[in-house]
Formats: sequence, C-alpha cells, structure tokens
Amino acid sequence: DANPTLTTKDIRGLIRRWTEMVDEVFDYDDDRAMFEWLEDEFEKSIERRVEKLRQEHIANQTRELGQVSVDGFLDGVEELLRVMDKKQKDEFIRSLQERVSAAGEAMAATKRSGGLLSG
Repeated sequence: DANPTLTTKDIRGLIRRWTEMVDEVFDYDDDRAMFEWLEDEFEKSIERRVEKLRQEHIANQTRELGQVSVDGFLDGVEELLRVMDKKQKDEFIRSLQERVSAAGEAMAATKRSGGLLSG
C-alpha cells in the first residue's frame, strides 16, 4: 500500500487529479469503467504516481520518527546498513551524501538571502 492513511474518497480524488489531462469524461463513481480505463491507458503512469505517493508517505514517517528521537532514527539507519549488500550500501551512502550536500547548499543560500535561517 502506497499510503495506508488514504481513504477511498482520497484515492478517487487523486485519480481525478491524475486524469485531468485526459479529454474523455468519466463517471468517477463507476469503479468498473475507471478500472478498465486505468488498465488500458494509464497503468504505467499510475504506477509511477503511486510509487511517488509511497515515497512521500515513507518520507513523512521518517521525518516524524527523526523528530521523536534522532538517536533512534540513526540506530534504524545503522541497522538498515547492516542488512544491505555492498552495492545497496554504496548506492545508499552516495545518495545520502548528495542529499545532505544539496540540503546544506539550500540552507546556505537561504541564509545568504536573509531567509528564516539567518540569525
């Protein structure tokens, strides 16, 4: 499940937004018609969007856990690194370094421009 907190109503709303680019008119409450259309036309597009939804949900959970306990969060990262193979671990560390660097640059730019972080 991409985001178990979403209701059926939330999911239908997402599908409506995702399908706004299509000229056809749908009865969004007709589950069978929507399923057939999704299966035929936008399966791959929807899969990408569901994956993005899943990633956003995980990111939010991770942020919340880090706010509760940084040490607990770091312990979890350490455990994750222990179960990864070398290739996964190298990719994870490379990606993390890139993201930390980008976040540091964004913070510095905000501070230079007199943003919220300037003191």
